[in-house]
Amino acid sequence: MANVYAYGRASTEDQTLTEAGQLNDCMSLIKDRFSDYTWRNDHWHYDADVSGGTYMDQRQQGRLVLHRIKRGDIIVFQRIDRMFRNSTDALKTKDWILERGGTLWFYTQPHLDVKTPEGEAMFTFLSAIARLEKRYISVRTSAGLQVLKRSGKRYGRRIPDGWMKYRDGFKPDMAERKVATEFQMLRDAGVSLREIAKMYYRRPRTRGTSWDRNTIKSILKSRQEGFPKIRES
Repeated sequence: MANVYAYGRASTEDQTLTEAGQLNDCMSLIKDRFSDYTWRNDHWHYDADVSGGTYMDQRQQGRLVLHRIKRGDIIVFQRIDRMFRNSTDALKTKDWILERGGTLWFYTQPHLDVKTPEGEAMFTFLSAIARLEKRYISVRTSAGLQVLKRSGKRYGRRIPDGWMKYRDGFKPDMAERKVATEFQMLRDAGVSLREIAKMYYRRPRTRGTSWDRNTIKSILKSRQEGFPKIRES
């Protein structure tokens, strides 16, 4: 029997798009239309604090669900911008799923069948709208940061490698620093960044992002520098 999976995503700004809300909507569609498919609790995949501009195969849970898809399987999403805010990634990932014999459905567009010519055209249009919305958000966010910068207030959400958020500042993330030591031991043994990324792609980070080559390279550099903290203004 084929499987049905569900995927959700939220960035820090998505205060109303809770994990529970997305899962509830996905389960509603599954019960209505795909009750004859196999569903288990581990079929729910959720990436927290991940931008929609990040390609789905670069997200920890996004990558995992994509590689679980087999012929006849389905991935359900609450709405299209939970999957993408990048039209290039939308089309690439949609083709990847279809080529593996799977398909995708959306709670907010329950009649959108991407396997049909009309459905594919509508999907392309909606992904372009999602990307346009993201660009508008970026413009508004940039303007807001400029106001904070001129007022002298602290701004920026980036968490330094080897640190975690604590109250109004940061404190050492000892678990992440331990992983950085493991990475250094592997590099000393001659293991490439690509191979390390393959070994650790299922290992979650405290901040919700995945261990790809760039993040591994970044934390190794931070480790060599003694895990410096970003200066707070």
